Amino acid sequence: ELPKPDLEVIRKLRNVEIIPTSLSMERVSFERDDKLRSARFIYNLLAKLGPKKCALCGCEIPELINGAHIWPVADIKRQPALDTTLKLEYALDGDNGLWLCENHHKLFDEGFLLIDRSGKIECRPDLEEKTKEYITAITPVTHLDPGILTPRFDDYLQKRYEIK
Repeated sequence: ELPKPDLEVIRKLRNVEIIPTSLSMERVSFERDDKLRSARFIYNLLAKLGPKKCALCGCEIPELINGAHIWPVADIKRQPALDTTLKLEYALDGDNGLWLCENHHKLFDEGFLLIDRSGKIECRPDLEEKTKEYITAITPVTHLDPGILTPRFDDYLQKRYEIK
């Protein structure tokens, strides 16, 4: 549910339809694909992090900003000890995500950028020097905002690196 003031503003707009979502919609998407770009995940990130802004470079062009999972959906789905409901809960959790621009999202997903438990951002040590220089040049943020570093975020970060 959107907050009441937000709903009132949306209802005043013309040509805007409010479409409620349910966990069943997310469950179908989750079961079908190894990526999850659900409205609920985006809403949870907005609630935790505020408006879309890359955590690593400050880019605020909404069309370029994605919700990046800390513990990837594909890895969550491969956990045999978890039932689907719990897997979906982890995949939708706002603490399991960051706003990243498309460049930083890809660098993070490919393991070129690493985040340690203190929130420090580093390049993977075995990268070529010119690659590290480029990544460093486009990544002015060297530490995540402390507000992001919740105990659950830390749990997801540990799970990401246990699996890889």
